[in-house]
Amino acid sequence: MATTVETRRFQILQHLSHSDVASVTDLSNLFGVSEMTIRRDLDALADEGLVHRMRGGAAVANRARRQLGERGLTLERHIEPDVVIINPMEPRMARMIVQEASQRGAPIISESTLFQGSTTLVAIDSFRAGVSLGEWVGRYVRDRFGGQARVLFVGFPSFWDTAERQRGFFEGLRGIVPDPEFSLSVNGQGVRDESRAMVEAALLSYPDVNIIIGSNDQSALGALDALRHLGMRVDGILIGTFGLEGPEGRRELMLRCPRSVGVAMFPELIGRVCLDVAIKAYNRLPLPGHVVTPTVVVTGETLCDYYDCCEDHWTIRWDVVQGLPKEIWSRDAALLSRDQAREFPRVVDFVRYLH
Repeated sequence: MATTVETRRFQILQHLSHSDVASVTDLSNLFGVSEMTIRRDLDALADEGLVHRMRGGAAVANRARRQLGERGLTLERHIEPDVVIINPMEPRMARMIVQEASQRGAPIISESTLFQGSTTLVAIDSFRAGVSLGEWVGRYVRDRFGGQARVLFVGFPSFWDTAERQRGFFEGLRGIVPDPEFSLSVNGQGVRDESRAMVEAALLSYPDVNIIIGSNDQSALGALDALRHLGMRVDGILIGTFGLEGPEGRRELMLRCPRSVGVAMFPELIGRVCLDVAIKAYNRLPLPGHVVTPTVVVTGETLCDYYDCCEDHWTIRWDVVQGLPKEIWSRDAALLSRDQAREFPRVVDFVRYLH
């Protein structure tokens, strides 16, 4: 069977991730296509920031290394999955995985970001979560900052869900504070080091920022790194985040920041819901286009209402989280009753975004 353009370009990325640099001639010989075709492939990958073009060839970009990870994403499986759960990743790679899974007849569950061809999406309502955080910050600004809002949002506009968080945040904020002194946004690409660099550059031009919001924990942690590196006082700035998905984010952003707020997204629950939805999909039970999981705006004082913490080990309080009001999450996200499932899949394949 002939190799598709998408497959060949993915394989070029995999090859470059191991060899660092390759010439057009070598790639042409390796893939059995013309040098003109390889040049078009490299130009397309360069346009997406995945390779760096150089005279006569190309080198892999750091962004592509993060996407491929140390092991890389491989399309060849020893065991064909019955259901595929796919996390946020480079759209080109996602399209290839969705295409292969579709050819095998395996249902595809998108987690967080919807990819075309998926059976359903399991995710928070990103816009509504953004509005909730924006409204909370607006009230805080009104009560603590004298109504003066000088906002820096560390976003990741390439992904639909993080873009929706940002859009919702500013709508919620302006509902309480209609005229912020200024609102800036930078693209931290959802990565800590990139976010730190972008925030440092912004703060050098706008040192009077009093609110920094990260589109995810890595963005917010990068902002915190930037403040510390510049020697700026952290206690005068409100730090916000979406996620609180791991020990470091919960500890550094919630427990050690004097002023902090976050949208708790409960990844433990999302994981369970993904598996339950995968079982439903495998049994061809009806599913909505978007299975909504709950979020709650929390501070350092209220985070422990939802998690028990012993040293750096966090345990979700299932009774509290599953008891959240049903209007803030989809009834379809309720855990699957055993009598609903006629059969269980042998293999559920998680395809993850690897750093």
